[in-house]
Amino acid sequence: MSVVETKEQWLTQRKGGIGGTDISAILGLNPWRNAIDVYLAKLGLAQQPETQAMRLGNRLEPVIAEEYADLTGSTLVRGAEIARLFPGLANVWRGHTIIEHREHRCLIGTPDAIVPDTERGLEIKNAGFQGREWGRPGTDEIPRHYLLQCAWYMALTGLSHWDVAVLFSGNRMEIYTVRRNAELESALLKVGVDFWQRHVLTQTPPPIDASKSYAQYLAKKFREGSEQVVPSTPEAEQWAARLREAQEQRARCEQAEQLARNHLMDLVGRNKGIQGTFGKATWVRPRPQAATDWEAMARSFNPTPEQIEQFTTEKSRSAYLKVTFAEREESNEHAA
Repeated sequence: MSVVETKEQWLTQRKGGIGGTDISAILGLNPWRNAIDVYLAKLGLAQQPETQAMRLGNRLEPVIAEEYADLTGSTLVRGAEIARLFPGLANVWRGHTIIEHREHRCLIGTPDAIVPDTERGLEIKNAGFQGREWGRPGTDEIPRHYLLQCAWYMALTGLSHWDVAVLFSGNRMEIYTVRRNAELESALLKVGVDFWQRHVLTQTPPPIDASKSYAQYLAKKFREGSEQVVPSTPEAEQWAARLREAQEQRARCEQAEQLARNHLMDLVGRNKGIQGTFGKATWVRPRPQAATDWEAMARSFNPTPEQIEQFTTEKSRSAYLKVTFAEREESNEHAA
């Protein structure tokens, strides 16, 4: 076990390998990050900002870990103590542990906890509510990016099981279990090593994808340049044609969406809503709001309370249909 003394060394250590949350981003299966985000982070060109959700998740982690230990009767090894279980493969900084793959040292992970008495690991999550991507507790029916993270940690540690303790809505915890899959591990390790060698070490960006992150990367990369307009190429003509086609398809889809919404509005009618196998569609009918014409009132010299009321009127707001599909975690709300 080696000890990392400074935060800069810790960040350098994390930059120096592909981690458990990186692999899903590289594969395009992470809802928050993409391959270009991983690439830029490893080169020190961008940092993932800490959000309130991340801070709260970190603060709740010990609470969830304690609840897991109480429910399972397990003894957890966490923080710096994890490094003692993997001699020669772990680095420690201020209570945190990074584990390296025994063969491919560019592949790393930071497990939340290890359960030595059952020879398994533990990943701790804090979720809003239990969406459809979370299946039956005890199974491995969890979001794909979390499943890949667990598989990654099993590849690093050699453990055969990885539990996921997730707190839903702040008041209910469930436990899921992912079992080791050698075929999946092999594929993930290959992707990780390939990304490290082909992109990070050579400082070659990954292929262009459809993410906003890549658009931001290109906009920043080419924010300065010449005023020269160059002749088009067959490749540029191809992508321009695809852009035009996509824009035309979007216009047709927007029309189709509005047509479907209008029909649903008519079918709901004066009712509050309708509910079926698709989900639920309900009216949102905002109450009128009082609106004061402050500019007109300001032109009036020292108005009395009675005069102020003359400048205040009720402003109605349009009703709109809220449609919540059963297979989605979040509802889509659009004004009619």
